[in-house]
Amino acid sequence: MGAQDRPQCFFDIEINREPVGRIIFQLFSDVCPRTCKNFLCLCTGTGFFQPNPREKQ
Repeated sequence: MGAQDRPQCFFDIEINREPVGRIIFQLFSDVCPRTCKNFLCLCTGTGFFQPNPREKQ
């Protein structure tokens, strides 16, 4: 998988409601696919909550 095949996501940065830039992340989904999937879910607000099976409810 080349660099062009890797997914990207971004955060837009604002200071006092004024846009000041964008941070672009290239995700190495070929190296750590689970981490990348979790990060994309965090960025997009998608996915679902899975309780930790080791925690008492």
